[in-house]
Amino acid sequence: MFSGNTERLEEHKVIVGGDQLTRKRLHDCKKLRILSPDPVMKLSHLDPVVIELWHMKQDLLAVGHRNLCN
Repeated sequence: MFSGNTERLEEHKVIVGGDQLTRKRLHDCKKLRILSPDPVMKLSHLDPVVIELWHMKQDLLAVGHRNLCN
């Protein structure tokens, strides 16, 4: 499935950002692939998973906009 050199993935981790549902889905996928013999197939290079509170920021901006416009 994967081809090429994966040394850079093993050396440098990939930071994943997303909301809480994205974090939960990635965590579940990593648990399903834990017994894979290949580190790339285990998704071990996807670490850390950063939670970004986009919906909270959107709500804050909507409340601020509503207060400024009224």
